[in-house]
Amino acid sequence: MIKSVVFGLAGVAGALGFVIGLVIFLRSSARLAIRPLSVIIPLLLVTAGLVILMSGRNLNVPIDFDEPVRGPLVVWVTRFVSLFILAGCVDQWASALRRGGRPGPDLPWGLLLTFLLFWLTTVVLPAWFGVERRLTHEYLYAMLIGSALLASSGQDARWTLRLARDSLLVFVLIGFLLIPVAMPLTLETNYSQGLVPGLPRLAGIAPHAISLAMMVLVAMVCLIAMPLASRNLNRAAWAMLIVALILAQSKSVWVSALLCIGLMMAVRTRPRVVHWAANPASRLSVALAVGLLMTSMLVAVLAVTAGGLASRLIEFLGSSQGQEAMTMTGRDVIWAVALDEWAAHPVFGYGPALFNVEHREAIDMPFATHGHNQFIDSLGRTGLIGTFGLTLYLLTLTVGSLRYAERSGGVTLALWLFLMLRSVSEVPFQLYSYGPEMIPHLLLLAVIAGCRLSARQDRLSRQPAAPFAAHVSR
Repeated sequence: MIKSVVFGLAGVAGALGFVIGLVIFLRSSARLAIRPLSVIIPLLLVTAGLVILMSGRNLNVPIDFDEPVRGPLVVWVTRFVSLFILAGCVDQWASALRRGGRPGPDLPWGLLLTFLLFWLTTVVLPAWFGVERRLTHEYLYAMLIGSALLASSGQDARWTLRLARDSLLVFVLIGFLLIPVAMPLTLETNYSQGLVPGLPRLAGIAPHAISLAMMVLVAMVCLIAMPLASRNLNRAAWAMLIVALILAQSKSVWVSALLCIGLMMAVRTRPRVVHWAANPASRLSVALAVGLLMTSMLVAVLAVTAGGLASRLIEFLGSSQGQEAMTMTGRDVIWAVALDEWAAHPVFGYGPALFNVEHREAIDMPFATHGHNQFIDSLGRTGLIGTFGLTLYLLTLTVGSLRYAERSGGVTLALWLFLMLRSVSEVPFQLYSYGPEMIPHLLLLAVIAGCRLSARQDRLSRQPAAPFAAHVSR
């Protein structure tokens, strides 16, 4: 108990010191060319970590319906962050207007307008026409942050990416450092659903182990795009992130990491691969590589058909673990609840109150904090009108991610793919408030906007396109 109190006070003091240092730092931001909104991701991590530090949670105790208790200091720090965000958004738009000239600022208008439509159809209309008619100022923050990040310049976006990298690494590191002094807060020692029996599950100071895994993957993407200056420090950061990803034991994020990082590396190496394949001197090597690939595929097919793998797969799907995998560990029950609410409220949905504390108590599902699928949650929470806004927004986001994939060094494509994969079992596109779950979404918006503006400036100055992250000192 004494350790928890001392630890909580130390965490509060550290957070307050960070905020005070941030204010002093931003006073010199004009000289360093850093806009205040570029520190949005560090601020999200500070507030999220502070809530967990002061919650006194025990990961080995079953979850209940209660939300984390926020003490007075947490409330005041959150208020400061909210005011800072508002000031940062105003500053960002003022900067965009100054560089815009006539008839207006140079912005990704298509993505901006669909983002605002997405917010209107998934937040405002369901909140007003849903089961509980309630509009609150908290619904404004995510919209203001997202739209302001879409006004980012190339330099703004690069600093956002760099500060996201550094703050995420520190966030993960704190989770490891606290294990000896506050193990129940950071580590679930009785976790029994992992692939390795007896292996504890790491949540660090994130709201959940899955949230920590998400942050680790985003940190990996940032680290590939913008490595640390010291090679040894860079290797240490990678080692820490890999261990954290393994201990978080999120199988979906493991798969996402392989796919996203693989796709990002494919984008980054594509020019060299194309040059190698087109070189006449490489014909023999290309033929051998293609032959090896075809042979591997043939061996895989034979293993499935003749090696008994198919029968073992059928046997696994008939087992209890297979049933959990097919139903996404019981998420089908949550999906049924969301779809029932959509059937009862087809146009505007149940509203933002879906799966809040009162609703979870009514359905007796303390673990169901959302619909565990972006589109199913959208149907139940926002109805047909919100799902339409979500679909249009995702289509526009996809176009922007693909367009600037190469210029961003694969960052936009990796983040986009991660968000799409995460949408299968989580709800990464929610705009009811701000929090750490928004990090990959917000970072994607900033990078798309920055790539677009820097690409246009290079065209006007007739400069060759440079890698997006190459302009920021490490």
